[in-house]
Amino acid sequence: MTRRIPLLLCALGVTAALSACSTFDSGAAARVNGQRIDDRLIRVLLASPEEAGAAGESAGSALNGDDARAALGNLIEAVVARDVAERYDIDLAALRAASLAQIESSLTGQRLAAWKALNDDDRALIADYSAALEALSKLPLPTPDDLEVRYANPESTGYFCLRYIAFTDETAANAAAERLEAGEEFAAVATSVDPESNGGEVTDQAGSPCVRLDQFRAPGIPTELVRALYDATPGAFVGPVRAAYDMGDQWFLLLHRPYSEIAEGLAAAVASAPALADFYATLATTSASVASRYGTWDSQNAAVVAQP
Repeated sequence: MTRRIPLLLCALGVTAALSACSTFDSGAAARVNGQRIDDRLIRVLLASPEEAGAAGESAGSALNGDDARAALGNLIEAVVARDVAERYDIDLAALRAASLAQIESSLTGQRLAAWKALNDDDRALIADYSAALEALSKLPLPTPDDLEVRYANPESTGYFCLRYIAFTDETAANAAAERLEAGEEFAAVATSVDPESNGGEVTDQAGSPCVRLDQFRAPGIPTELVRALYDATPGAFVGPVRAAYDMGDQWFLLLHRPYSEIAEGLAAAVASAPALADFYATLATTSASVASRYGTWDSQNAAVVAQP
C-alpha cells in the first residue's frame, strides 16, 4: 500500500471519537482543541427522567457504554463545528438561541431542572452541535484555490472521489490486481469484471463523483475499507482489501481517482458548502483526547470507540 503525505493535522441525544489519556483528572471526559468537556455534562445527557433530578449523578448513568461514547462524540463534533464556524467568521448567536429554545421547550420536570443546572457554556456546547452545523451548511463561498494541493490527502478536502471493484472470491481479486499492476486502466478492469459497474465509479445521489466523508464510516462502511481509503494515494490503486459482511467476506480494489478526472466535480462539491466541507475535513484530522474510561478516538470514523 502506498503511504501518503503525513497530515499535520440536536438536542440531548449526541456521535464521534477520541484517543485515550490516562492523565485526565476525575471530572474531565475529553479535551479537544483546548476545550474541556466534563463528565457532569455526559451524565446529564444520559440521565433518565428519574436520575435527572439529581443532576444525573446516579450510578445508573454509566460513563463507559455505547451511549456515553456517542454522547461524548457529538460534543467533540460540536467543538470542531464551532471552531470551523469561527474560522469563517460565522456569528452563531441567533442559531444558538434558537437551538437552546428548542431543547428547553422539549424538556419537563426533572429533566428541565437538570438542564437549567448546567452552566451557560455547557448548554451552549450542546446547542452548538446543531446550530454550528446548520450555519456551516448555509454558507456558499468561492471554491478554495488550493484543492489540488489538498487532494494529496483527499480527506483534507472533506470528500472522497473513488472507483472500486468488489469480489466475492480472493483469487479473482488477486488476478485483477495483477492486471492493474501490469498497467491496465482501473475503469477497464472494473468493466471487464462487471460490465454494469460503469468502471466502479462512486457517486452521490446527485451524480457527483465526490462524496462527503461522513458517508465513509463504520458501520455503514467496514473499518478495513475506511482505513485503506485514508492510507491510499490518489491515482494509485490499493488492495485487495478484505472486508467482512454478514453474507461473507468480500475483497475490494480501491482507487482515489486522479485529480485531473475529478477536479471540476470536487470544486463544485466544495463550493456548494465550503465551510461544511472544511468541518468534515477538520473532524477527520482532529487530534482529540478522551479519558480512558470512555475509550479511544477514531478520527477516521469520527467516533469514540471502546478500548481494544
